[in-house]
Amino acid sequence: MRDFYLDRDQRIVYLKTMINILSQKYYVDKSKLARAMGFATQYMYDFLSDRKYPRHGVMDRMELFINDLYEPIVRDEIELNRTYFESLSAKSVAEDE
Repeated sequence: MRDFYLDRDQRIVYLKTMINILSQKYYVDKSKLARAMGFATQYMYDFLSDRKYPRHGVMDRMELFINDLYEPIVRDEIELNRTYFESLSAKSVAEDE
């Protein structure tokens, strides 16, 4: 879905941002979202409050689920927040150089 590269830390920020946007702007229930993804509700809250840092496989699962279910919203939000998301990507690329 996203057309920019993010390293692990930026990807965590990206996922947290998307989940928070879905929750705050579109009234998606975080606990229901967590259960639908196959996670315990507490895992989602720990992830969102920086107490858990998922592996790439878990982030892949989260991202695929969110993209499959909310693709039009995610696409619009990426476009609306393009500067923010590109700044994440730019940080990632700058750190690689």
